[in-house]
Amino acid sequence: MHGPVFSVEPPNTVVFANTKGASIACAAFGVPAPRLKWVRKDGSPVTEIPRVVSVLPNNTLYFPPFKSAMFHPDAHSQEYRCVATNKGGKILSRLLRVTAVVVDKDNTYNVQLNNVWVMRGGTAVLKCLINPHFVNEYIKVTEWTQGSVSITNNTRISVTSNGELQVRDVSDVDRTSAYRCVTKNILTLDEMTSPPAYIHVYDPPAVSKAPNIEKSLSSLTAEEDSKAELPCVATGNPLPRYEWSKGGQMYYAYLSFSYPLSPSLSLSLPLSLSLSLSPSLPLSLCVI
Repeated sequence: MHGPVFSVEPPNTVVFANTKGASIACAAFGVPAPRLKWVRKDGSPVTEIPRVVSVLPNNTLYFPPFKSAMFHPDAHSQEYRCVATNKGGKILSRLLRVTAVVVDKDNTYNVQLNNVWVMRGGTAVLKCLINPHFVNEYIKVTEWTQGSVSITNNTRISVTSNGELQVRDVSDVDRTSAYRCVTKNILTLDEMTSPPAYIHVYDPPAVSKAPNIEKSLSSLTAEEDSKAELPCVATGNPLPRYEWSKGGQMYYAYLSFSYPLSPSLSLSLPLSLSLSLSPSLPLSLCVI
C-alpha cells in the first residue's frame, strides 16, 4: 500500500474562450487505486451545472462552449483543486485558476504596422500594434516575414520575446522588401497578418548629435534557468557604441545579451549600459 501520486496534475492557470470551452485532466496512481474528485478553493465539491461545468467519468473537469448569456461567475471565474485519496493518504493538486473570456462580440481585432525611418547603420525596431488594446494579452506574434520569406534570428536580425522585430546595422538592402507580422489569438486560434511596412534608410546628417536611449528596460523579471533579454536601442551621430557592465565588469554587446539566471537572481538584474560617441561629445548612461 502506498499513498496517491499525481501522474497528471492540473496547471496553475487555464484561460479559454467561451466559443471553445476547456477540458482539464487530472490523474493519479497508488495502491489501492486512488479516488479522484474536484473541489473549489473553499473545499466544497464541484457539482454539475448543466451546460456550464461537469466532471466527466475519467475525472476531466469539463467546461463546454457557451453563449455570453450563460456566463456563470461561480464556475467560469473560479479556483479549483483536484483531490486524490486512498487508504495511504490524500493529496491536493496545486490551485488552478480558471478564467473564461467571453469573445462573442470581441473576437475580431486589427493589426497595424508602421513604417520606420532609421539612419544608415542604425537599428530599426518594428512593433505590431493590436487594436482594440484590451485584447493584447490574448494576441501573440508568431512570425515575421520580409517579402515572402519567414525571418529567423541571426546576428543582425532578431525577434524579441515581446514580439518586436529588431534590425541592426540597417542598409539599403533592408528597404527593398515589405515587412509583415503574423499574429494569433490564443483563445480563438484566429490568425491575422499585418499590412506591409517598410524601413526607410537615410544618410547621417552633417551635424553631430549626442546619443539618446530610445528603448531600454529599468528592470526585468525572469524564471530560473531562462534566458533574459535586455534590449537597448539608441540613436546618435555618429552611431553610438554599446557596452554593458555588471558589477563594474564590462561586457561587449551590440544590442542585447543573455545572462544566465541563478536562483538568487531570479527576480531582477541591475545592469548598466554606457554609450560613447567621441571625446568631444557627452557620455550617456542608461541604467537597466
